[in-house]
Amino acid sequence: MATHGGQQAVHASGGCCPGCCQGHGVDRRVLWERVALVAGGLAVVLAQGLAWSGAPGLWSRLAAGISIALVGRPILEGGLKSARQGRLGIHALMSLAVLGALLLGDWVEAAMLVFLSSLGELIERGTLARARRAVKLLAEVAPDRTELKTGAGWASTPVASVAVGSLIRIRTGERVPLDARVQVGQGCVDQSPVTGEGLPVEKGPGDPLFAGSLVADGVLEAEVTAVAGESTLVRIAAAIQEAQSHKAPIERVLDRFAKVYTPVIVVLALAVILLGPLVSGGAWTVWVHRGLVLLVVGCPCALVVSTPVTLVAALTVAARMGILVKGGAALEAGSRLKGVALDKTGTLTEGRLGLVEIRPFGSLSDPESLRVAASLAEGSSHPVSRALVRAWEAGGGTLPPVEGLQVLAGFGLQGRVEGRDWWLGSARLAELRRGREPGLGEQGGLTQVFLGHGQELEAGFLLADSLRPGSAAAVRKLRSLGLETVLLTGDHRGAAEEMARLAGVSRVEAELLPEGKSESVARMREALGPVAMVGDGINDAPALARADLGIAMGAAGTAVAMETADVAIMDDEPRRLADFVELSRGALRLVHQNFALALGIKGAFVVLAATGHATLWMAVFADTGACLVVVFNGLRMLSFRRRSASR
Repeated sequence: MATHGGQQAVHASGGCCPGCCQGHGVDRRVLWERVALVAGGLAVVLAQGLAWSGAPGLWSRLAAGISIALVGRPILEGGLKSARQGRLGIHALMSLAVLGALLLGDWVEAAMLVFLSSLGELIERGTLARARRAVKLLAEVAPDRTELKTGAGWASTPVASVAVGSLIRIRTGERVPLDARVQVGQGCVDQSPVTGEGLPVEKGPGDPLFAGSLVADGVLEAEVTAVAGESTLVRIAAAIQEAQSHKAPIERVLDRFAKVYTPVIVVLALAVILLGPLVSGGAWTVWVHRGLVLLVVGCPCALVVSTPVTLVAALTVAARMGILVKGGAALEAGSRLKGVALDKTGTLTEGRLGLVEIRPFGSLSDPESLRVAASLAEGSSHPVSRALVRAWEAGGGTLPPVEGLQVLAGFGLQGRVEGRDWWLGSARLAELRRGREPGLGEQGGLTQVFLGHGQELEAGFLLADSLRPGSAAAVRKLRSLGLETVLLTGDHRGAAEEMARLAGVSRVEAELLPEGKSESVARMREALGPVAMVGDGINDAPALARADLGIAMGAAGTAVAMETADVAIMDDEPRRLADFVELSRGALRLVHQNFALALGIKGAFVVLAATGHATLWMAVFADTGACLVVVFNGLRMLSFRRRSASR
């Protein structure tokens, strides 16, 4: 198994392991290209040296011809294919320049043209492959075998044959092979390949596990929830690969520009060749040479590659950070945002109630009051009851049994605990039992629950949906980026305004139905411009669809959220929102830089070519150089995560 895994790693990196290259045509082809390029480079250097040394021209032409034969086939074949299809692609322009140089007798220049062009293409393909390789490796993180519970015990089994509902075991140091839910054990799990979380997460019974996560400590037994081809990790990788095939609006603009730009360069080259001798005099061969140089300089390679390399790098970095971006269009939309509409529950808040304060009214201490209240609440699934039980469990201890538990629909609960009849419920229940208001007054939108017996009020409990630890920092960062923030919620205004105050959100719109949230987003777009809606991807579907960009929070393991939103934050970390906006803006900034660099370099060499100050090999060096400049500049996006983490 180790050998097989090692071979997989080598293949993923583009290499070839001993004994495995047979039948692996792609690796042999790459190896041949590299060997041919090295040999072609040596041949062209030899040709140039012979030409400079004054040796007979036959020898330099022979060396140049060998170089062209070794590395020129892909360019000439591509040029022929373009000619048949009636397109003026980069290979067509290069082929014309090579053939023209050969007809003029400039064999060394033709060989230099072919070699530098091939070298540039090889480097360009390699750098683009490096950006894409991270996504390919993402799908291969999960192991291909697992320990499966069988009637005879635990057995090593291929993950492809494991069905949903099966019980698997993952030990310390092993990666989770399939999406699953913990049944037995406690462990510390690094799930950064899926969620981008930098720190390991404690996992216990009932918690989800994602394929590709690493069990850093502990032994877990878990029930499989998705087969191998349907894990969250596989869906992420598939979504990213699909995203890379969808062009952003700016890419389509640049493609249209290149389609106009190339014919213009060809017309200019023909004008130089045909009109140069008539207007300025001089030998016809001189002007043909200048026209060929202009053709090479005018190749739109750098313009065409400037955008996709940057966007691919940005999409890859986003995936590593736990941000799933559905293509270049979504990335570009993120760079233009002027406002962000934030759902409250599950986005800025934890999405569940927590105990904030206990107000004593009788003789019981706070722990004693909570013990009785939690005993009554244990038999109910109401969110308030669950919050009281969690608060008691956080301190430890057992709960006494309840006799004759009754649910008072719309009011609360009542039952007998340790020989006394108790009731637990809303302010309305307290008022009915006591004949008057409980007396806590307005509590800023907090949920109020009361405990009593007979007409006596024993304690009041204040509960609230707590703010996520990173919500306030996330909102501050969004506002520092110049974005207007608005809280949209169906909760009553008191609770919404209190949460907005804690988070630092600029404005609140409360008591909204899903249609009302959609209308609020529409008003934001009219007032501000492009806006994003951040929600859970399901209940907020109308608002997500109405916004320029829909962002789903906590989408890991949730297929619906990953499919409905333009951007999916795989964990529940609100600070990823600002990271995404910064990433989008950085990517578009590099795209504009690359376009300006490519156009500037080409503009300078067009002037040099037209005035006869550039040779063919200088022209191809400029074209290849421009390509490499924009490629390496675009790949600067790959360092975004490190820069972001250091702030």
